[in-house]
Amino acid sequence: TADHVAYDLYLKGPYYLNRPRPGLEGAVISFEAAIDRDPRFSRAYAGLANALALLTYFGDKPLDQKRVMSNASRALELDSAQADAHVALGIMHASVARFDVAEAELKAAIAIEPNNAAAHFQLGRCLMYVGRNAEAIESFERAKSLEPFQATFATWLGFTLLRSSTP
Repeated sequence: TADHVAYDLYLKGPYYLNRPRPGLEGAVISFEAAIDRDPRFSRAYAGLANALALLTYFGDKPLDQKRVMSNASRALELDSAQADAHVALGIMHASVARFDVAEAELKAAIAIEPNNAAAHFQLGRCLMYVGRNAEAIESFERAKSLEPFQATFATWLGFTLLRSSTP
């Protein structure tokens, strides 16, 4: 976006996304405000889709598939190379055990943006859920190498390593 206020509102979203329980609601508000300011801001739509998808895990909210899908779709309409929109769709599909679709979305995100740590992390979770622990470990290690101080990545990596070594 060329709108500096919209961009500033957008930047608050990722800040809140890294503070899951109380922060996701703040992320939703920030991304919505950025969209209100600039309705053509694809990254804000993708951020909103991610925050809505993550509310299911961390915010104790029911998954609103329609809102996640509509915001991710809008992001992709505006910018077909919007990797975070695919991440949001991957999270959404994994939330309802459509792991094959989730994997495809997450791999699409990685194809667009190979250094997207969230895409690698979510792919690792998806692979772990279907018992593909060796591949999950690779994805978690890649995510951790991209964001070494992200404790969640290390936690899931450790959990999967433990799980794969237990008979």
